[in-house]
Amino acid sequence: MVGSVLKFMGIFLLSMVQYKLALLSVIAIKEWHIILQFICVSSGYMTMTTLVCFFEKRVRSLLQRIRRIFTHKPVSFKRRRKMIKFAHRYGVWGVGLLSPITVGALAGSVIAVSLGGHKKQVIFAFLIGCLFWTLLFLGLSDLALRWL
Repeated sequence: MVGSVLKFMGIFLLSMVQYKLALLSVIAIKEWHIILQFICVSSGYMTMTTLVCFFEKRVRSLLQRIRRIFTHKPVSFKRRRKMIKFAHRYGVWGVGLLSPITVGALAGSVIAVSLGGHKKQVIFAFLIGCLFWTLLFLGLSDLALRWL
């Protein structure tokens, strides 16, 4: 019992930081039902998105301080321009749908809120993206495991 709770909490925390690794980890745990896997991964991802949306200014300043400490240089113009082009091309909905498989909850939420999206709109777009990708990957893995 304690082992299952620790596994759940570990994958929950991992999905807050790195969605793709959490999906791979939860697929590796074959003893869990697919609904429990779905709840574990998507709830961690949405927790991070919600936290970033409500504390966006603090998160952005913290990330800028960390970047200055470790890199000792500002983000290059080329990289910043790519992020801006991506965000303006796809908007809040595009960032919400693509961020689970590209940049993750933390960076995607900061980008979406920086675009000027309302918190409710950002959270809903990220919820749709998270549900879509989680259902797709968990469904495909369940099908593959049953087929093998």
